[in-house]
Amino acid sequence: MKSLSLFLIAISFTVASAGSISSDVIDCFDTEYYRYNSVQIGVDPFATKVFPGESIGFAGFLENKRTHPVANGLLFVKIFRVQDKLSTQSQGYDVVDQFVVKRNISIPAASSTPVKFGWRPSKNTPSGIYRVAMYFSQNETMDISGLNFTDDITGNVTDIEVVTSGSSQDTVAFEKTAVTVDGKQYFFARPPIQINSEKDVIVTTKINNPTKQKKSVTITYDASTWGPLVKPKASYTKKIVLQPQSSQTISQTIPYLQAFVTFVTIRAVTDNEDTSLLNVRYLYNKSDEARFFSVGLDTFPVQTGDKVTMYSCYHALTDKGFKKEESTVSLKAVDREGNEIASTENGAVIQSVPRNGSKAVFLATKNYDYIKLIAALSTTGASSSDEQVVIYDCAESQCVQNKNTFSQQQTFLKRHVTNQLLKVYFLIGIGLLFTIFFLLRKFLKNNL
Repeated sequence: MKSLSLFLIAISFTVASAGSISSDVIDCFDTEYYRYNSVQIGVDPFATKVFPGESIGFAGFLENKRTHPVANGLLFVKIFRVQDKLSTQSQGYDVVDQFVVKRNISIPAASSTPVKFGWRPSKNTPSGIYRVAMYFSQNETMDISGLNFTDDITGNVTDIEVVTSGSSQDTVAFEKTAVTVDGKQYFFARPPIQINSEKDVIVTTKINNPTKQKKSVTITYDASTWGPLVKPKASYTKKIVLQPQSSQTISQTIPYLQAFVTFVTIRAVTDNEDTSLLNVRYLYNKSDEARFFSVGLDTFPVQTGDKVTMYSCYHALTDKGFKKEESTVSLKAVDREGNEIASTENGAVIQSVPRNGSKAVFLATKNYDYIKLIAALSTTGASSSDEQVVIYDCAESQCVQNKNTFSQQQTFLKRHVTNQLLKVYFLIGIGLLFTIFFLLRKFLKNNL
């Protein structure tokens, strides 16, 4: 990573609001304004094994290790099939499912909040070890733990085992090593392919049917401008029939989306259930963009007389970056009725190194139990802009005192432990019944 001196940032801000007191540039990595993995996802399964077609539960806590509150949090999960393949180092594990657990998560500063979710492996899921990888972000694109647009950089993980009553067989699935983008082989655990001109791109995949039955497969393509959580700008559907123990190569043209990044989620559905997914990401090196990677307030709720810092961290996606006269960055805080509390706007030097940012400090003239923070970034000479809206709201439990939070955690933990103990007692009971049956049978055999 390139070194970046703060004097190169050269950014000035004008704060236009009653009660505002100062503004400044910040080094986001040397402060609490951004800390990667600052939200720890301490989640465990209720059981270690599950049968195909049955549900398994997960529960635990999201712990905010920063001194700033978290708002607009999002928990995202990918399920990987752990396989011992030579291609794993460059291709990663196969993805069998991915989904959003919860949006609009609020976590007070240096505190935690409970979370739970479930997963049901499809009835055709092969036996084996499956890795539940969890990602935490602010909104859809500002990653905090893990990078949700990658398969190899995850947040916290936990493993479970899918077991079958009979012999296990593979199911319909994409072949990761056979994916090409613009005619080049694609690697899922390496830097993305770069496209040299702003053109449509052909993405080619291969799907295998190792079963002895003919399979009807629906394949969908969702193309967005960042990652799996961003609303698609283009979507396509194909329906194919795979003969027993056969393969088929499929191509789809993805249009140029007028953006630096194109992200394509390719999903195969067989027998009305997901069986395989691919997340393909490639870049256009003829264009450039700038984006936020952290936006927030340093304190909430706000009392009269509090000094409140609103901040944003941003970076360019290529080495070219943007000069001060080529960019505009703004921050605005409004109350529940839409009245402005504080605002700031000016030009900024935006570098490719993701660490520079800006802040503005305002003096609160009243109490606030709701603040909407709007960060906007635009550049000239490139069709890029970014807007992030972060809402702090006491109605979303961001104002719960530590005592109440601790009590909530205790109640949640007691329920979790009780459920686990009940399962243990059930297994012990089954074991005792088998033992009694075996001893009784042996006794009767020896005495009759």
